[in-house]
Amino acid sequence: VPVNAAPAILFGQGNLIAMAYPDEREVKVARRDVSRAELQTQRSGWFQILFGPPQNLDGFMFWGNADNLQLGTPEGEKFGQLMSAFLRGQLQPQQVFGTPQSLVESGSVAPVQPPTPEFADPEDALRWNMVFSVQGALTAMLDAYQTSFEHAEKVEKAYGMANADVVNGVQQHPISKENFRKHAVQLEEELPGVLAELREKTEAAATQWNDLMFLFAGDGTHQKLVRLAEWCIANGVPTETTGEVTGNSVYVHTDFGLSRESFWTENERVISVMNGAGQ
Repeated sequence: VPVNAAPAILFGQGNLIAMAYPDEREVKVARRDVSRAELQTQRSGWFQILFGPPQNLDGFMFWGNADNLQLGTPEGEKFGQLMSAFLRGQLQPQQVFGTPQSLVESGSVAPVQPPTPEFADPEDALRWNMVFSVQGALTAMLDAYQTSFEHAEKVEKAYGMANADVVNGVQQHPISKENFRKHAVQLEEELPGVLAELREKTEAAATQWNDLMFLFAGDGTHQKLVRLAEWCIANGVPTETTGEVTGNSVYVHTDFGLSRESFWTENERVISVMNGAGQ
């Protein structure tokens, strides 16, 4: 059992799960094989991941009132959901990162794929796995969009404060206005990097979406969408997954560019399309 240390960082990648924690003079990392890992809860509700027989006392234990990593808390439920999905091999690389607390605050949800049914047709098994893969890619894309939107909004608010003569009924000092302007410029300089991440996630989602559409016959996108939805219903794909894949797929056709102006222009276009007023 690793020494009792906090904070600690839990990593999962491929067939490995690891705990990094501070020692007196260095950072130690304990690695274990995922195939031996089993997520459990203690009688008190705190989580533990055991590796091998319990009598070996080989495992990672999580407890602490500040973290709330126990059953019945939002942080604990999020931790249990995501760790269970990882141990089953249901998460995509880099799909989840952060603390349980930050994931609760952001509302981030990792799609959890149910066990693949026994399909007589190998192509149906491929369709099943592709549906959940697309769901994960779309979720990552929309998370990147939300991050981009919030960053772009901060830019606008900072410029708004820089241009405001009166704030909350008080005349704003020129120095204050200049500080807001500097902050706005800095945020705008950071925006292209944020938008580049959004473009990367969108292109990845579009590629997976096109691969999924290739598996369904049809004369056009609408017909293929109908057949996709029918196939999902007939084969027991969760309704939430079907709705996210068919509904959020419209966003793979977006390009928000790499500037403040291009982001808001594309954002207005998307709103117009969603409202049925444009293409």
